[in-house]
Amino acid sequence: MRGMGRGWLGGLRGRGSCLGLVLGLVVWVGMLEGGRLDGAEQWMDDPKAAIVAELERIVTNGEAAGIAALVIRNGHVELKEGRGDFSPDEVFQAASSSKPITAAVVMALVDRRRLSLDDPIAQFVPEFRNMILKGGKPASRPMTLRHVLTNTSGLPGDFSAEGGTPPLFGVSLAASCRDLAKQELLSEPGTTFRYCTVGFNLAARAVEVVEGQPFETVARRLVLDPLRMTRTEYLGPTIPFKREPGEGRFVLAGGAMTTTLEDLGRFYEMLAEDGMFEGRRVLSIDSVRVMTTRQAALSPNLVGDLGQAYGIALFLDRLDEQGRGRSFGHPGILGSLPWCDRDRDLVGVLVIRGRFPDVFPPVFAAQRLIRARYAELK
Repeated sequence: MRGMGRGWLGGLRGRGSCLGLVLGLVVWVGMLEGGRLDGAEQWMDDPKAAIVAELERIVTNGEAAGIAALVIRNGHVELKEGRGDFSPDEVFQAASSSKPITAAVVMALVDRRRLSLDDPIAQFVPEFRNMILKGGKPASRPMTLRHVLTNTSGLPGDFSAEGGTPPLFGVSLAASCRDLAKQELLSEPGTTFRYCTVGFNLAARAVEVVEGQPFETVARRLVLDPLRMTRTEYLGPTIPFKREPGEGRFVLAGGAMTTTLEDLGRFYEMLAEDGMFEGRRVLSIDSVRVMTTRQAALSPNLVGDLGQAYGIALFLDRLDEQGRGRSFGHPGILGSLPWCDRDRDLVGVLVIRGRFPDVFPPVFAAQRLIRARYAELK
């Protein structure tokens, strides 16, 4: 058994932080229970039939109320199925599967030379100019966009006892970022992987500052519309709030999108094609290479089932000699699991309906079956 232990999961259950509902890191705990490949002995010549049989087994055995899957191979949809009470066309909450999409918005502006991954956060949120480490010592280096997109900002993590929650209602994204600057850093920026969803809001705020538009508007223009992700959007409060021109509402940019199987599939197809989608370039080859290349080491208790490293908002597995992940993706705590497997020419999206943390063993079992079945065809 690799990865995280049961004691870690028990600690999370006791925390009850409001951010915990939208974070994706914990999904990997489910993999500890999902090591089996039930139904593997029943594989048929047709991989689609084997996958559907696994979906039906999961629902029939009561492991989930519903599950849906999308499999795209060599650019062609091979399977789009739902079982139980989950329609394959349903809109669902992506939780931390949102992170790569937010990062892609930043990378699109890097391509346009509007941003650099090494830009200091203080350039966009001045309150971050004089950050203090826990204990009162000044930070020796600035926090950058790269740091927040690789969970190495030094900010308290999602499950850190020291972490605070920014106000979620009645404020702009800009105001929530200013509030975030009041927290002490737990480590120097760029030194320690500490999963931090609210850090992605700082990247979203940088987008607002350089473009002079709300983050959601820019995300729609640069990524969502070019990929025809028409049913994907960020969740956020709809109540009135005070804001300046160009400021948008508060959204949890790293954990609060709603989307569909097809929309997430299009996003990962674009990454699989090194930034191209339907003949149009969405991201440069260099940007996709950076996103899928090792940027940060995972904390020791996460190495294993989680993957080998972290890129720009992507968990990476099977790294090549250049440190680039041959497989990459980002799960969400509510049961979403999108990924790209370059060695199998495969894009997959799974989403399951159930109760946390019980959703994760079956969804990872289904992913393993899909990977193994298509590995036989290579």
